[in-house]
Amino acid sequence: VRSTEPTEVYELRTRCLDDEMQHLKAVTKLLSESRADTIDTATQVIATLPAITACNDVASLRRQMQPANDKKLIWGQSVEQLARASGLLAASRKDEAKGVLTPVVKSSRDAGFKALLGAAWTIMGQIDADGGELDGARKLLDDSILALETAGDDRRLTAAWIARARLADQQKQYAEAMQALAHAEAVGDRASADQNARGRLLATKANILLHQDQLADAKRAADSAVTAFEK
Repeated sequence: VRSTEPTEVYELRTRCLDDEMQHLKAVTKLLSESRADTIDTATQVIATLPAITACNDVASLRRQMQPANDKKLIWGQSVEQLARASGLLAASRKDEAKGVLTPVVKSSRDAGFKALLGAAWTIMGQIDADGGELDGARKLLDDSILALETAGDDRRLTAAWIARARLADQQKQYAEAMQALAHAEAVGDRASADQNARGRLLATKANILLHQDQLADAKRAADSAVTAFEK
């Protein structure tokens, strides 16, 4: 971050970079545990790292609610724990992820961190969906979208809409799934979403189309997802 930038921009980008460092710290710690299940899913765990280019999107950063100075420490700790939970989910260690998320939900609610509360609910919704608790997953993801819209956190909101689309696909509600993806794409475009996020969106679209036997469109979406991941 260049110190010659206006103070407001410098502070916004510095906080964003601090969050990315917390995320990197959590993922590095998780990978260093050398557990077989984590090693086997290392690629998926690493894929949870957000693109640092998000910190260049000043317009998006300005829309986000910022933590007060006296709450920055708890914010940083919560960001790190969210990153760990996301990595644990990628490593299929769902019970551990839930255990990490419980105190994050409490501390985020107490501190008024709607962005982090919404992010926690997104992960919890994915865990419930994977476990077949679809009604609970739906409520968590709907709550997460509302919280993230209020917080103005477009990057995390994109992830929540993608998770919501996957849930609708799981429930065979394909029109609803495509509508959720349209929301994800619109928010992602507004936030200049990174290629990993675009790849996840396109991969989800490919699955939804495949489940409707739209094979040609599914292949095109899958090919585009691969291209996005390779960039």
